[in-house]
Amino acid sequence: MGRKPTPAPVRFWSKVDKNGPNGCWVWIAGKTPAGYGDFRHDPKKNSSVAHRYSWEQIKGPIPKGLQLDHRVCRNKACVNPDHMVVCTGVENWLQPDGCAGINKAKTHCPKGHPYSGDNLFVYGSGPRKGKRLCLTCNYECYERRVASGAHAARVRRWKEKNGKSKNVSVSGGERPPATPVHVSPSPIGGS
Repeated sequence: MGRKPTPAPVRFWSKVDKNGPNGCWVWIAGKTPAGYGDFRHDPKKNSSVAHRYSWEQIKGPIPKGLQLDHRVCRNKACVNPDHMVVCTGVENWLQPDGCAGINKAKTHCPKGHPYSGDNLFVYGSGPRKGKRLCLTCNYECYERRVASGAHAARVRRWKEKNGKSKNVSVSGGERPPATPVHVSPSPIGGS
């Protein structure tokens, strides 16, 4: 007979320092790569993030489809449920100190061009949906590719991949010359 396992709540609270800064209850055991507390409450299941376990022990279940946001302290290692808010993923994602929130607040591209008017393109679908693109920088990049010959090589590879003619000249970004059309002399009123 082996030793009786320590109950999950006892193991959990032994890994929490309730004297953290700003009233945080800091998780002092293992953390995920993102910095959240990592806790295995059931040995037969995968681990879960510690702040969710804390919330569920004190405040009850988290509604399906919602998540917790450390909106009060912004400390990912904090497991104090009073420092968390239940919210949607989009609300959490758009918080001012998150990647999306930081990018949303930007008014100019890294080179100083404005993200507005005719200089702004916003992707409408696909994996880049909502991403903003500075058209000035995009055009400058295109010009560098054309000048270096990289654009011609890229077009040639695309045509080969998609079964298009390999004989079309695209050097320097120029259009291929038009195929000459031979017109026979008109028999009406001709010479």
